[in-house]
Amino acid sequence: MEKEKKERIVWIDLAKAFAILGVLVDHAYDAALYQDWIWRRLTYYSLSLFMILLGVTSWFSYEKYAGKVADKLKKDCLRIVRPYLVAAFFYFVVRHGTFDLINYLNGIVHFNICAPYYFVLLYLQTILIVPLLYAFLNAMRGRKFGLVFEALGFVATLVVAGLTTRYTNILSVYGGGGKLFGGTYLCLVYLGMWFAMYYRRLSTGKVWIYRVLLPFGIVGTVLWWKLISAYGNAIDKALPLGANVNPPGISHCVYALLIAGCFFLLDASVRNEKLRLALSKLSLLGRHTLYIYLWHKLILDYWLPTCFGNTILMDHIWPKRIVYYGCLILLPVCIEYVAGMIGKAIGKAYGEVGKKRNE
Repeated sequence: MEKEKKERIVWIDLAKAFAILGVLVDHAYDAALYQDWIWRRLTYYSLSLFMILLGVTSWFSYEKYAGKVADKLKKDCLRIVRPYLVAAFFYFVVRHGTFDLINYLNGIVHFNICAPYYFVLLYLQTILIVPLLYAFLNAMRGRKFGLVFEALGFVATLVVAGLTTRYTNILSVYGGGGKLFGGTYLCLVYLGMWFAMYYRRLSTGKVWIYRVLLPFGIVGTVLWWKLISAYGNAIDKALPLGANVNPPGISHCVYALLIAGCFFLLDASVRNEKLRLALSKLSLLGRHTLYIYLWHKLILDYWLPTCFGNTILMDHIWPKRIVYYGCLILLPVCIEYVAGMIGKAIGKAYGEVGKKRNE
């Protein structure tokens, strides 16, 4: 079996960073870091953007993978399940002040120990369907009329997504996690994989083309957001995928696609070494989105109010925002680092025991 070589693509990590910032801003509304609903509406791209990027990275991952699909699925599932179990354990204990195994397991199965954990079920469902999407798109690659069949595949995905969004329910889990294959999120995953299929061709064009398209992309994104802020429900109600935010209707899907396109164009437009280095540094946050997502609510709901609840910080909004957002980003990164060290130590300890038994 060949090992997958991980290569970081700057615009993907930048987009992931932007997506997790959207999640933090959205959830900080409850912590009174802002009160204007318009800021919350700005962030409705976040989960949709994550799913587009999941499609892109899944294509690249399967394209390089040479082992058994079952082994890869197991690895991909464990990558999120293990940190999910740990984060959920701490949230459960802090929330209830005790540990009850039955209630903990019930919360784990229903993904409701903490509200955002529905994303874990959404992710697990998605990675189970990704091999089928990859097999179909890969089979069409290079074929005569392949592009037509790929487009028909997207239409079929739209039909399936519309049906699963309206007529399926998994354990009454919130949002896309409670819909079979994520409901309309499935369309975004397909589009992400479809884009990745042509990525090499799309990313090797003339630089001036990307530089011309980038301002149009940014302006188009802003105008689209203004349009859906004013008429979003009216637009979506006329379409078969519904007027939901999670899973998203067409209007929010387009919003996320425009943002993803802007990050791709930004990366493709920048050729200056110093600017590329700056983008690379900014993209580092995108490598830690899983732990930020799993731990930010515990920090936001319990740790920060406990530490700063009765301090002068609470009376000054900008210092409060800086401290809160700084902690929501830095503390999960530190937890990820510590968890990695503990995981290696445990693996080494059990590995040494196994070796001694075999000697």
